[in-house]
Amino acid sequence: MSKDYSIVSFSTSIDGKTRRLFIAQTPTDLRVIGSMVIEVDLTGETGYIYDLYVAPERRRDGVASFMIRTAISDLGNAEKTSAFTCNIKNKNSVSIALFEKLGFKRCMTYEDDSFYYTFRG
Repeated sequence: MSKDYSIVSFSTSIDGKTRRLFIAQTPTDLRVIGSMVIEVDLTGETGYIYDLYVAPERRRDGVASFMIRTAISDLGNAEKTSAFTCNIKNKNSVSIALFEKLGFKRCMTYEDDSFYYTFRG
């Protein structure tokens, strides 16, 4: 499917940490089809990806990849963030494949069998 969505982002600072919400939306009716939160640490060097979501009917359309790539680019330029991390449950094979395809590397396995991934830009 062709890319028929755009990304907008909003930023706030809490306790000195920047939190950025990325929203994927359709351009015609501005319907939200995906969202993701990234928290940048106090040094500005590392972004923690939280709560990645894509509407079920838009999964496998490239929405998640586009949001992640946009976030890495935007935060890399604006905040000088050079590392990104996320935790993925071991049963979430779709997310594991997505993050690995985008260049994230598995660094650690937690006791709850979730995986810790990092990406260096």
